Amino acid sequence: MLEEQEANAQFLQVDLGVLEDIIANIDDKLNYLFNSNPLDRFSDAGCLAGALTGGTSGIMRKGHLIIGTDCNDNIKGDSNDEIIYTLKGNDRVWAGMGNDIIYGGLGSNRLYGERNDDIIIPGDGSNLVDGGPGDDVLFGALGNNFLVGGQDNDQLIAGAGTTIMDGGTGSNEYDCSGNSIVLDYNPDNGDTVAGNCKIMNNEGIDFSRDINIS
Repeated sequence: MLEEQEANAQFLQVDLGVLEDIIANIDDKLNYLFNSNPLDRFSDAGCLAGALTGGTSGIMRKGHLIIGTDCNDNIKGDSNDEIIYTLKGNDRVWAGMGNDIIYGGLGSNRLYGERNDDIIIPGDGSNLVDGGPGDDVLFGALGNNFLVGGQDNDQLIAGAGTTIMDGGTGSNEYDCSGNSIVLDYNPDNGDTVAGNCKIMNNEGIDFSRDINIS
């Protein structure tokens, strides 16, 4: 029991460090936003028409810092390290190759980190969060969220809503809260779980008990 408590304490310290790094990065980029000149903010003249017809606006990256609109945006990155903020709307983000941070706004969003090491934080709503290849940190939020780690070693942190987590291949860390379900859990590959969650197999059938580590 003592060893489990020490291991869990160490896991939580890692999570706290990740959160502090994210907050620091966001603060730095907000200072950059309001105090320096090169900012790529995109507005879509067809936003209203696109929203009314169920379409999406087309937004392409033009810098390291990208801010979406209140429309339904398509945002595409490239090989640079980017900070991408979506605002309202049902947005789709493909971060591209690079160590990226994606912060999703309100709405039902699909956020793809793609290659390299990414941090993805969705807003409240129903979200698909896909890290892709690389060592990624993926967060859940309020609403229904599906976190997909993909290849390599990922950290998946559930939100207050319903979060389904699939770390994929590699050694993955699952931090459960709210209504959490873990797919493809494999301790033989080094997967670890903290918190209270349900473990399912790939066919969606519960083959084990709830796990509660405290």
